[in-house]
Amino acid sequence: MKLKFIALAAMLAGSIATGAHAGTINGVNTPDIVLKQNSTNSDYWTAGFSNVPVNGSTGTFTDIFTFTPELTGPAFASGALINFSLFDYGDLRSITATLNNNAFTASSTVPGLFTLDPVLLGAGPLTLTISGIVSSAGGSYGGNLNVLAVPEPETYAMMLGGLGLLGFMARRRKKN
Repeated sequence: MKLKFIALAAMLAGSIATGAHAGTINGVNTPDIVLKQNSTNSDYWTAGFSNVPVNGSTGTFTDIFTFTPELTGPAFASGALINFSLFDYGDLRSITATLNNNAFTASSTVPGLFTLDPVLLGAGPLTLTISGIVSSAGGSYGGNLNVLAVPEPETYAMMLGGLGLLGFMARRRKKN
């Protein structure tokens, strides 16, 4: 179990290594996070995010991340968020995370891990809101967001048309 937790922490740390801040973080405006398009599948995008909420002070925090480009049609989104607390340095409590008002779920087996099961979103901006309580030692979190476009109905129509033509050709050969 401990090996699985270490492997999960290493994977998440690696996936957020290139992350950037975006939206409003504790009242400071920063650039939006750009969703990077997959080179082999143009319908798949991914982006990492991370933050260290207000080190050295206690209280609540709310971080808002905005992802660009905006969705032009329906898409499925999923993601993960992990609260880093290595060697008991730093602590974040009562973390909640939502993507366009769809809540991340806390893991029952891995402390500090939150996941967003695939959810169907409409066209428009993607906004991730993370809130919680920070201790005087600070703390940090990071994660990854994955977006997969839903194929247009025309795609299915072309596929069915192609299958129909293949069936027609097979039937024609069978008659000869």
